[in-house]
Formats: sequence, C-alpha cells, structure tokens
Amino acid sequence: MAQVRMLPAFALLCALLLMASVGLAPRASAQANVPTHALGDAVAFGVQVDLGPLVQPSLNLLKQQYATDPNTTINELNFTGKLDMWHTEEVTEVTSPYYGIRERTAFGVEAHLRASVTSKNLPVAGTYGSCSLADIPIATKTVTATLDILLLETSSGISRWGVSDFALQQTRTNETLDLSASFAGRNLPEIDVNITDCRTTVSYRDVTYRVTADVDSHLVTTYLPALDLFDFVINDGENWWVNSTQTLSGTVRGTFDVQGIDPTDEEEFFTALNATLQDAGFTTVSGLEGFPIVLEQVTLILGAMPYLEDGVLSDISSPVAMRLQAKVRTKTLADNNPYTVYEISAYTPTPVVPYFACYYSPAHGFVVGCGLVIDAAGNTIFELKNVPPQTAEQNIETTKAAYAVSAPGNPLADFFLKSPYLGLLLIVAAVIAIAALLSRRGRKPAPMPPPAATAPPPVLPPSPPEPVQEPEEL
Repeated sequence: MAQVRMLPAFALLCALLLMASVGLAPRASAQANVPTHALGDAVAFGVQVDLGPLVQPSLNLLKQQYATDPNTTINELNFTGKLDMWHTEEVTEVTSPYYGIRERTAFGVEAHLRASVTSKNLPVAGTYGSCSLADIPIATKTVTATLDILLLETSSGISRWGVSDFALQQTRTNETLDLSASFAGRNLPEIDVNITDCRTTVSYRDVTYRVTADVDSHLVTTYLPALDLFDFVINDGENWWVNSTQTLSGTVRGTFDVQGIDPTDEEEFFTALNATLQDAGFTTVSGLEGFPIVLEQVTLILGAMPYLEDGVLSDISSPVAMRLQAKVRTKTLADNNPYTVYEISAYTPTPVVPYFACYYSPAHGFVVGCGLVIDAAGNTIFELKNVPPQTAEQNIETTKAAYAVSAPGNPLADFFLKSPYLGLLLIVAAVIAIAALLSRRGRKPAPMPPPAATAPPPVLPPSPPEPVQEPEEL
C-alpha cells in the first residue's frame, strides 16, 4: 500500500518564505480534493549529502581564475563537509474539527574549510601620509584561514490541521539549536584611512575565534484564519493567494558566546547591534552589552509591546501573505512506484530558476518531499526525497548522535522562519558581528586575492524546553 498521507509543517515553513506578486491566473479542471486521514497515517522525507563534491566546482573555478595571475598563488583551498536533514509526521489524533499531527525533524551540518593564499601585492604595514594605496609600498605575504562548523538542530511538536479544509490552525514545538564553530586567520590585512588628515595606517593581525550557541525554545504559533496553503481543490497550472494572521508566543532560553574577540571589537559589535535593533523599532534593548549573551536576560520592547522579556516571547501577531502555484509532475516515491504529484512553489508570472518547491501527492493525501528545481522540466539539484517513516525515524536518531555538539536537541525552524522572525533578526545581528570581528569601524580590508573565510554567522540561543503538549491539549 502506498505510504501515508499528510502535509508536513516543515514543508509549510519553507512555503512561508515564498512570496510574490501579480494577479490570479485562470484555474484548470479540478484534480485534487481535500484529503482525509486516519489515525497512524505517516509521511517522511529527508536527505544525506556529501557537501565536498557540491562545493568543489566553485573552488576549482576560483583556482582557475588565479592560475595565470603572476602575483597571486593559491597554496591551499579545500572544503569538506556533510549534511543530514530528516523529517517525519504522524496523525496521532482525529476529531471532527481537526487532525493532530506529531512532527519530528533533525538537521545536522559539519563543514571544514582550509585556505592559504600568497600575494605579492599586499601593502607593507605602517602609517603613511597618503590617502591612496598606490602610494604605499607592497610586499609578499601569505594569508591563511581555517573554519570548522558543527551544527545540530532538532525539533518535536504537534500541529493542528482542519478536517474540512486541511488548513493549518496551530503548531506547538520544542526546538533546540547547538552550534560549535571556530575560525583562525593569520596575516589578515586591515587598512584605516583618515580622510581628514589624508593618512593611511596598514596593519596585519592574527585572530582565533570560537563561537558557541546552545538554544532551547518552546513555541506556539496560531493562525487566524487557518493557513489554507492548498486552497483545495488543487488544479494543474493554477495559482492562489494565502492570507492569515499568525500569533507567536513561547519561551526561548540559552546562551550565545564568542571567545577570542578583541575587547574593542566586542564593544563595537554590541554598539552596532543595539543601534540596528533600535533602528528596527525596538524602543527598549537591554541585556546585549557583551559576551556571552544570555537570552533569559535580554529584553526587547517593540514600541510599547514586550517582544522578548525574561526569556518569554509575548503574543506577537503579524500578517502572512503569499502567492503559490501548482504544476503537475510525476515522482517515484518510497515504494518505488511513480505518482502524480503537484509541485507547489512561489508564483511567478514568468519562470525563474532555480526555485524551491514541495510536492503534494493526492494518492497519499499530502506533501511527500521538497526540492530545489533548476529547469522547466522540474529537475532538481537538491531534494528531500520521500522515504518510509521508519527509515527517517532511524536517521533522525543517527543525525542527533553524529552531529551532537554537547547533547542532542531539537531545530529552531519556526524560531527562524516564522514571524516575528526573531531568529532572522539575530542572524542579521550576527552578520554585523562578523564585520566587527574582522574590521574595526573606519577600517577597510586591503585589496587582495580571494579573501580568507570569515567566522560563521553566530546564532542566538535558549535551556531545556518544556515538554510538548499532547494533541488533546492543543
């Protein structure tokens, strides 16, 4: 018998990122109706990827570009890594108004980068009475960098889907993120230009950073009206609008730390971070003065409304509006049989590739995988393939063990991908952090061959989550 029926919230989270504009197209004849589910229905998909072969063509191209440059030598440029991503869902409750669906996800990444570049055109360290680099003598120097990342995100929770329309009403999720990353750079150039005095200072420094994150959250997201992602009946070639208001609440706990950072850089980072948050509309920002950052001690007040206070996310409402489209495809699923599926992605009036899509199977009653589509025929370069639920469950446990940083946890999918996008906000802040780590305000990096890798974007973090409510308590 064909394997299960049901749409994963993981696919939904990906869909929430897809937005577009423009008017509705005419609908074709109906082909897929609202599905029905029974207790125990389950679905799963996932992938295991060797990242090295995916990255190697880009590295080879970079090496070729500099192969004929007499002033630049790439001594070493190597990348290795792996990725595991697995997701399962199972119907654990069936009532007249809704289905209760249990979800589990594990996402792990391990990556290692080694780079060494020798250039004959790097400026000599010193202070010069000139505003032009052309007036500064040059010398031969070798710049090296190493970057190591180990990341584990896992989640478990319950979602509620309407029986009459199979629209998403609510999710309750326990999530954890564990990150360990280190960056070491040698002979990293810095240039400080004083325009007023027309004076340029060139210096080189060695840095070693270690970034750690340990975040736990318990999140509840409610949609009103229910998020009708599929707008049944689904037709080949149609597109539709999805509109709702989502309200997020819950708790986030944990720490985010950067070790090895220069005190001046640390001060400048937090000055920039606080300014960015205030520019974004936060009238009160506290608890962001230095590393480590303890989320339970961070307060963010948006206007007059508490956003994050003492580890508690208040009821934060925001609109959801996206436009999706459906195309009929054929997919071979876990039982090795071909099925007619609907490829659902962001609507665009003219095809744009690559794009992210998920696959709804009428025979199973829902999303059975997702992929990165690269052409009009629907071919993919990365795909979360449909697998038997028991296979994905085993791989979830294997991923949690293989990528464990300190202890197995659960991902921050909703935390980073759902409004009010606290996680994304913190990632933006992390980008500022990297700039602060490698260059103090007013300095500009020296022109040089391929830049050394920078420290990975840190992710802000939370402690063990509260147990997820059982379906009957949703």
